Amino acid sequence: MTKLRFFLLALLIWFFGFYNLERLVAPINLASFVYPLAAAYSLLLLIYPLAHRIPIIYSALAGLGLYFALKVLIGLEINGLGLPLIVTEMVALYITIFLSSKLGRRIEGLRSEILKLSVSSSSVAARPFHTAQAECYREIRRARHYNRPAAILSIAPSKESVDLSLNRFTLEAQASIIQQYVVARTADLLRGALKETDVITMRNDHFLVLLPETTHEHLPIILERLQKAASNTLGLSLQVGVSSFPNDAITFESLVEYAEKRMTELPSKQPPAGKSEDNPDQAQKEHNKVDAAG
Repeated sequence: MTKLRFFLLALLIWFFGFYNLERLVAPINLASFVYPLAAAYSLLLLIYPLAHRIPIIYSALAGLGLYFALKVLIGLEINGLGLPLIVTEMVALYITIFLSSKLGRRIEGLRSEILKLSVSSSSVAARPFHTAQAECYREIRRARHYNRPAAILSIAPSKESVDLSLNRFTLEAQASIIQQYVVARTADLLRGALKETDVITMRNDHFLVLLPETTHEHLPIILERLQKAASNTLGLSLQVGVSSFPNDAITFESLVEYAEKRMTELPSKQPPAGKSEDNPDQAQKEHNKVDAAG
């Protein structure tokens, strides 16, 4: 944080001196295009994230190369009496690139640290979908083999409730990472409200939760508990889509598909888990297909 303040102050002081250079040192008459070029370099290095990863020397070489190209294109003198002025312009552009790059890296580092702090507590609770997919497959195969119940939940905070709570979350995290912060808090909430044996994963922009040994009759109780915890703890409402094994489907992919589809439907239009309106015979068809393959 100290270095961030230092480079911010240094860049502000430099720009004040740079844009008043001709007034402070009368003989100097910089080319008019150098001023907007320096401002463009600074904005690029401060705003564009990929620019922070480029070594400063490469950024400087690219910036000075463009400077020379513009100098030639405009037809300004690049040798003889104009050489001291060229050196001055190059030094000015290099200082701008150096300070802007340093400040941009400090800002990006601060953003990364805030993000790391906000999601570190949930990194174990919600694994990426591809890392937990095998475990979910194994649980569904176990449920099918031993004729045991299971369920899939597709969960994400509703956009409306996030908008209503935006001011509250903005106080806790920068606006640029508010969505990641909400996801992290939701992951903590799910881990606290669900059992240790439940599998919580992250798929795209929502959570998928596998509930072993859970029948569709027990799902309303679980959903009510999650909604109450989300409302009391975060001031959010959850969009939840439900599918259950073996009532809706017997394959993991189909269970995920049903849960994700129902997550976007209005509660009044969602069929109870185990009573799919899309295709009532889908589970039986899949069961027959699996039996035929096996």
